[in-house]
Amino acid sequence: MTNEHKCRKVVGTCVKIMYEVWKTNPQCSFGFIGSNTYDPITRIEEKLDNTKRWRIYKHAMENHFGTETFAHGDQERNSSYVMLNKKKDVEELNEKITDMFSQLYYKD
Repeated sequence: MTNEHKCRKVVGTCVKIMYEVWKTNPQCSFGFIGSNTYDPITRIEEKLDNTKRWRIYKHAMENHFGTETFAHGDQERNSSYVMLNKKKDVEELNEKITDMFSQLYYKD
Protein backbone atom coordinates (compact mmCIF):
# COMPACT_ATOMS: atom_id res chain seq x y z
CA MET A 1 0.00 0.00 0.00
CA THR A 2 2.89 2.37 0.71
CA ASN A 3 4.85 1.24 -2.36
CA GLU A 4 7.66 0.15 -0.04
CA HIS A 5 7.15 -3.50 -1.10
CA LYS A 6 7.48 -4.88 2.44
CA CYS A 7 4.51 -7.26 2.33
CA ARG A 8 6.69 -10.38 2.15
CA LYS A 9 8.69 -9.28 5.21
CA VAL A 10 5.59 -8.40 7.20
CA VAL A 11 3.86 -11.71 6.41
CA GLY A 12 7.09 -13.61 7.06
CA THR A 13 7.43 -11.96 10.46
CA CYS A 14 3.84 -12.88 11.33
CA VAL A 15 4.47 -16.51 10.35
CA LYS A 16 7.66 -16.61 12.48
CA ILE A 17 5.79 -15.22 15.47
CA MET A 18 3.04 -17.81 15.00
CA TYR A 19 5.61 -20.63 14.92
CA GLU A 20 7.17 -19.31 18.13
CA VAL A 21 3.77 -19.09 19.85
CA TRP A 22 2.97 -22.63 18.69
CA LYS A 23 6.32 -23.96 19.98
CA THR A 24 5.60 -22.39 23.38
CA ASN A 25 1.97 -23.53 23.42
CA PRO A 26 1.46 -26.57 21.16
CA GLN A 27 -2.31 -26.51 21.77
CA CYS A 28 -2.87 -22.95 20.52
CA SER A 29 -5.08 -21.96 17.62
CA PHE A 30 -5.00 -18.83 15.45
CA GLY A 31 -7.51 -16.59 13.78
CA PHE A 32 -7.63 -13.24 12.07
CA ILE A 33 -9.76 -10.79 10.16
CA GLY A 34 -8.22 -9.33 6.99
CA SER A 35 -8.96 -5.64 7.45
CA ASN A 36 -10.26 -3.64 4.52
CA THR A 37 -8.19 -0.80 3.11
CA TYR A 38 -9.02 2.86 2.71
CA ASP A 39 -7.26 5.11 0.22
CA PRO A 40 -7.32 8.67 1.60
CA ILE A 41 -6.39 10.15 -1.76
CA THR A 42 -9.23 8.60 -3.77
CA ARG A 43 -11.44 8.19 -0.67
CA ILE A 44 -12.24 4.67 -1.79
CA GLU A 45 -12.85 2.08 0.89
CA GLU A 46 -12.53 -1.62 0.12
CA LYS A 47 -15.52 -3.83 0.87
CA LEU A 48 -15.39 -5.87 4.10
CA ASP A 49 -15.61 -9.20 2.29
CA ASN A 50 -12.77 -10.85 0.35
CA THR A 51 -10.26 -8.13 1.25
CA LYS A 52 -6.78 -7.90 -0.22
CA ARG A 53 -5.21 -8.51 3.22
CA TRP A 54 -7.39 -11.57 3.77
CA ARG A 55 -6.40 -13.07 0.41
CA ILE A 56 -2.68 -12.51 1.07
CA TYR A 57 -2.70 -13.86 4.64
CA LYS A 58 -4.95 -16.79 3.67
CA HIS A 59 -2.47 -17.78 0.97
CA ALA A 60 0.42 -17.52 3.44
CA MET A 61 -1.32 -19.66 6.08
CA GLU A 62 -2.19 -22.35 3.54
CA ASN A 63 1.43 -22.46 2.38
CA HIS A 64 3.19 -22.28 5.76
CA PHE A 65 0.94 -24.36 8.00
CA GLY A 66 -0.20 -27.80 6.93
CA THR A 67 -3.34 -29.71 7.77
CA GLU A 68 -1.72 -32.27 10.07
CA THR A 69 -1.75 -29.96 13.11
CA PHE A 70 -4.36 -27.39 12.14
CA ALA A 71 -7.81 -27.46 10.57
CA HIS A 72 -8.04 -24.43 8.29
CA GLY A 73 -11.25 -22.48 7.78
CA ASP A 74 -12.07 -19.27 6.02
CA GLN A 75 -15.08 -17.11 5.46
CA GLU A 76 -14.90 -14.80 2.47
CA ARG A 77 -18.03 -12.89 3.54
CA ASN A 78 -16.26 -11.33 6.54
CA SER A 79 -12.61 -11.89 5.53
CA SER A 80 -11.94 -14.17 8.49
CA TYR A 81 -9.53 -17.07 8.71
CA VAL A 82 -8.92 -19.63 11.44
CA MET A 83 -6.37 -22.32 12.07
CA LEU A 84 -7.82 -24.64 14.68
CA ASN A 85 -5.47 -26.91 16.59
CA LYS A 86 -6.50 -30.53 16.12
CA LYS A 87 -5.41 -31.34 19.70
CA LYS A 88 -8.59 -29.55 20.78
CA ASP A 89 -12.25 -30.04 19.90
CA VAL A 90 -12.25 -28.36 16.48
CA GLU A 91 -16.06 -28.12 16.26
CA GLU A 92 -16.31 -26.38 19.64
CA LEU A 93 -13.41 -24.05 18.83
CA ASN A 94 -14.95 -23.12 15.51
CA GLU A 95 -18.27 -22.23 17.15
CA LYS A 96 -16.56 -20.08 19.79
CA ILE A 97 -14.36 -18.25 17.31
CA THR A 98 -17.19 -17.72 14.82
CA ASP A 99 -19.30 -16.26 17.62
CA MET A 100 -16.42 -14.06 18.80
CA PHE A 101 -15.74 -12.76 15.28
CA SER A 102 -19.47 -12.07 14.81
CA GLN A 103 -19.60 -10.02 18.02
CA LEU A 104 -16.38 -8.11 17.34
CA TYR A 105 -16.85 -7.56 13.63
CA TYR A 106 -20.56 -7.17 13.13
CA LYS A 107 -21.45 -6.82 9.47
CA ASP A 108 -24.85 -5.99 7.96
